Amino acid sequence: MWAKESECQSIIKDSWSSSSTSSINAITRMVLNKEEDEDYNIKKYVDSTPDSQLILSIPITLYEHDDDWLWHFTSHGHYSVKSGYNLAIGGENLQPSSSNEVMAAWWSSYWAIKIPKKILHFGWKGFHEILPSFSGLFRRQSSSHSNCPICGFGNDTNAHAIFWCSFSQVIWKEMSFPFLASPKEDLTFKGVLLYASEILEKEDFEKVLISAWTIWFERNKKSHGRTIRTSHQIKIWISSYYNEICRERNKTKKGVSTGCTSEQSNTETEVNNYKLYVDAAISTPQNVIGFGAVIFSSDKQMKAALSKPLQVYVFKFTYEDI
Repeated sequence: MWAKESECQSIIKDSWSSSSTSSINAITRMVLNKEEDEDYNIKKYVDSTPDSQLILSIPITLYEHDDDWLWHFTSHGHYSVKSGYNLAIGGENLQPSSSNEVMAAWWSSYWAIKIPKKILHFGWKGFHEILPSFSGLFRRQSSSHSNCPICGFGNDTNAHAIFWCSFSQVIWKEMSFPFLASPKEDLTFKGVLLYASEILEKEDFEKVLISAWTIWFERNKKSHGRTIRTSHQIKIWISSYYNEICRERNKTKKGVSTGCTSEQSNTETEVNNYKLYVDAAISTPQNVIGFGAVIFSSDKQMKAALSKPLQVYVFKFTYEDI
């Protein structure tokens, strides 16, 4: 910011960090009346005051990322040859996209994501802060408090429950999303989704949605005293579930790439829960008993199978024999 020396002294004299509005008026007058033929530097007049620490304490952004260019003649903010051509031939008739148009386009792309609708509906509820976390329950007078039932944080919002709670953070630290690996309580669920959709590839954004839905499910289990999986087991399950979604896509669109990449070959061996299914049948005429066994893991993957016939002697008893 640039200002004349006399104007800077006036601002400092007005104690513009106080609750009065005189500082605002002083800055307004300075901006409206500033001349262009002088070099104004307010920084050296503020550095020596306590106000400088207040200024420097204002966060620029919650996330650390490089600056980027935005093209406001498209709904997604990125330049395209088509939009440039339309601007060139349309001139001033081409108007920037409104916020309503931008959000309508965002939701259109969101609902087009090829993952189970229950997960998309979950994301929609979190976006609008209507998941039944304790902050919302307290606001609707359905709970006597707004505290997180797991970590005790005083404002159990949807974002806190899914992203910033200590229970959730342990899981996010296992995932490959650094921007979610530390608490940012000021950021809402809506803010997380919008930011993630902007910086992540489509595949990774899908994984964020699936991970958030899984964390909500595990959190509810923990809140009700049920046994939950470890953070690493949850990570393995999310990867396996996403691969299953990709396989279903491939069945629907044969030979068409879906953007999914299999991670099974790189997945670590995990101690898991298994189920054993057995069955047997007898063939009296052939005196043969056949039995089979199949082992499935908790992520519904078949791990082993066995079938074997056994030759036996079957005796028939009649009433006369007895």
